This record gives sequence, C-alpha cells and structure tokens, in this order.
Amino acid sequence: MRVLLIDHGGPDTTSLVGALEGLEAACDVCPADGLELAEILRRKPRRILLAPGLRAPEDCRIARQIVQELAGQVPILGIGLGMHVIASVSGARLVPAKKRRRKDLSLLLRHDGKGLFEALPSPLALGRDDAPLALEGGDDPPPFLEYSAWSMDGGAILGLRLSGLGVEGLQVLPPSFLTPVGADLLFNFLYRSQT
Repeated sequence: MRVLLIDHGGPDTTSLVGALEGLEAACDVCPADGLELAEILRRKPRRILLAPGLRAPEDCRIARQIVQELAGQVPILGIGLGMHVIASVSGARLVPAKKRRRKDLSLLLRHDGKGLFEALPSPLALGRDDAPLALEGGDDPPPFLEYSAWSMDGGAILGLRLSGLGVEGLQVLPPSFLTPVGADLLFNFLYRSQT
C-alpha cells in the first residue's frame, strides 16, 4: 500500500512513518511547502495522510487542496492539524482549545464504531494532542461532516469524517499510532477505508 504523507513540520512525523511501515505500507514523505497537486496526482498514492504541524489550518494550502479535490477519490486521514484542515474546509467552526494540565495527556476516546473505528472497542486509550484549536461541539456539524469520536466527558470532539468520501480526522498524538490500538486504527485506514 503506497501512502503519501504530507509533512507540515510537526515533531512526530517519524512516529507516523514508523507506524505505517510497521503495517507494510510504503510511505512517501513530502514537505507541504512547495508541493503541488499535480505532483501528488503523478505519484498516484493509494492513501494520503495529512500529518500534524504548528500552523493554522488556513495556512495549509496543499492540504486544503487535497481535501477539496481528492476527497472521494483517495482515502485521506488527517491527524491533529490535518483534522483541523478537514474541519475548516468543511465549514466547521474551530475555537481556541481549553487549557489542560500538562500531565493530563492520556485520553480515553469514545467513538461511533464506524470507519477508522470499525471492530474496535470503545473507549480507546490513546495520547491526546494538546492542540491550540478545537472543534466547537455545541452545534450540529455542517452537511457531509460527521463527528466520530469524543472525549469521555463529551467536552471535546476528537474525530470526524466526511460522509461517504473516505476522509477521516483524529485529534491524537502521533506516537499513539505506535501502540497496538493505534496500529489497529492505521490498519483500518490502510486496508479497510474506501472512497
């Protein structure tokens, strides 16, 4: 399985690459800066992963283009910033995240059992991404956007998907994918997700 990983300069890209390679995926890492959609199309990836980074979603030109142009053609997974890009492109509202105690980085995530979460127990234990932005959960999601995972108290939206388009996002730390639970999530993305 050939995966194109769009690198936004986040510190844990190597964790994602290691987790993908551990599942026998061939991983092409491309820096987001300067990358063009024509180059992505030329590479013919079977999956695209939008990696975390320290930017605002509106500053992620190529990731936004990928979601706008390739949703429904190639399965896409956004992690951290990648999830925020998917949310932003879909019209969801992002707000400043509530501050948490630094040691509160563990996470029990409950989910809907679909897509990435197919055949996985709920809740799942993962590492929570301490992002500066969060999805505003008080309103119903925009059309075609589904919320798929939440914190146990329901206070944070931690997963989303574009209905029927093979696009999912998660707000978790990349090293979470080196755990057995994280490997199961990536396995579902690599081998079960469809457009």
